[in-house]
Amino acid sequence: MWLARTGDYLHSKGLSTTGLQLWDKLITGGSDLRPDFILHDLGNPSTRAATLPSVLDLCRPGTVLMLDDVHKPVIRQAVLAAVTERGLRCFDISGVTYDQFGRYSWVILF
Repeated sequence: MWLARTGDYLHSKGLSTTGLQLWDKLITGGSDLRPDFILHDLGNPSTRAATLPSVLDLCRPGTVLMLDDVHKPVIRQAVLAAVTERGLRCFDISGVTYDQFGRYSWVILF
């Protein structure tokens, strides 16, 4: 359902839907896809924090990883820990993602 909705949205904006994958297929090795862009917005905050290491493992040089809802402490703490552990740089893009509910995103460039 969500993959179809995402595909419909991307198509409505004139963007490609080539390579959209379900999480289960990516994580179980059912795909050899190495994404150029990942929007990590999976499940609830605890699920997102728990799956972050697997998401980071999918990234390669050139991947842009957008981490949604970083205003939530459990997500922000997981991101900061992963960035420190892996020696990554995270960029605060709240200036362009902050909404009326106080939600915002960060980005990691690989």
